[in-house]
Amino acid sequence: MGMSVVTPWFRRPEVPCLFLLLGLLLPATGGAAETPGDQAARKWGHALQCKPIPALPVLPSPEVVISLDGLTLHLFDRTTGFDRVYPVGVGAVRLGRMLTVPSPSGPKGRYHARLDVMAFRDRPRPEVRWAWNYTCRFWWQDPDTKTLLPVYAGLPFIRIQEPGGSDDGIHGPAEDIRREDGGRLRRGYVSHGCIRMEPAGILDLYARTRGKRYPVQIQRAIERRADGTAVDVDDRWFLSECANDEQCNFPGGTCRKNPFATAGFCTAGCDGRCPDRAGYPGSFCVADPDAPDRGICTLRASNFDNQCKRFQGFVRSPRVRRFGGAKAMASVCLPGTSK
Repeated sequence: MGMSVVTPWFRRPEVPCLFLLLGLLLPATGGAAETPGDQAARKWGHALQCKPIPALPVLPSPEVVISLDGLTLHLFDRTTGFDRVYPVGVGAVRLGRMLTVPSPSGPKGRYHARLDVMAFRDRPRPEVRWAWNYTCRFWWQDPDTKTLLPVYAGLPFIRIQEPGGSDDGIHGPAEDIRREDGGRLRRGYVSHGCIRMEPAGILDLYARTRGKRYPVQIQRAIERRADGTAVDVDDRWFLSECANDEQCNFPGGTCRKNPFATAGFCTAGCDGRCPDRAGYPGSFCVADPDAPDRGICTLRASNFDNQCKRFQGFVRSPRVRRFGGAKAMASVCLPGTSK
C-alpha cells in the first residue's frame, strides 16, 4: 500500500487568496483591524492631539467679564492686581438676535465657570461626553446632520453654569482646526453661542483658573475702565477706540476724532488699497470725511461685525466708492448715528 502525501498548508492553492483577502481587510502594520479612533486620527491629524496646558500660577480669586460689542474676554483678580484681555469670537446674529445671551444683572443672575469639579479628557474615539470642564476636548455633534466633528481640536473647554441651564461654554477657535497649534480665531459674531478664544488664550485662561469656581459676566456693551476707556487688547486695528496715535500700534496707524463718539478711532491713510488682517473683517479705502482729497482705511460692513453696530459712533454706509479712482463699491463702516 502506497504512502499518502500531505500538502503543507502554506502550499495549498487557496492560501495566496486568503493572504490577499487579509491584506485588504487589515492595516499594513500591526495586523489588527482599524478602529474608528484610528480612522479619525488619520483623517483629522493635529485636531485629535491634546494641547499641553502651561504650568502657571493659579489666581486666588479670578473673575471674567465678556463684552459682546467689544469682542473681549477680561480676566482679572482684585486681590493680586492681575489683569489680562483676550480677543474672542461670540454668537452670530440671526434675525436681529445674538446667539450669545448676556447674563442677567444682580447676584442671582450671575454665571459661573466650573473648574472646581473634576476635569474630563476626551478620547480620539468619536463620542460625545458631558462634563463641566475638559482639559482636552475634541468632539462636537452637528445638531442638523448628527455628524461628530473634532472642532475643539484638543484644547480646553470651560462650560458656563447659567441659572436653569448650561448650554454655552468657552473654548478655542473652530477654524483651521488641523493646525498644530489648534486653529485660527475669527474675531467677530461667528459661533452658535459659545465664546471662542485663540488657542494660546484658552490655554492661558484654563491654566490660571484651574480648580476654581468663578463668576462670568456676559454683557452686550463695551466694557470700560474707571476713566471711561474701552477694555481692549493691546494689538489694535482699524476702528479700535483710541486716545492718541501711539495706541494705534500698526504700520501707519493714527488716531482720528469721531464727532459721534466719546473716543477717537484708529485708521491709516490709503490711496486705493488697505491691508487686511487675518480674523478681522475686510478693509476698504474711502475718502476721508474731513478731507475728501485724501483716503483713510475703514472696515467693510457685514454680519461678521454686526453691520458696524459694535463700533461706537459708526453706522453702515451702503455703496461707498473706493477712494483712488477705482470703480469698486462696498458697504462700509463710517462715522455717524443711526436715524
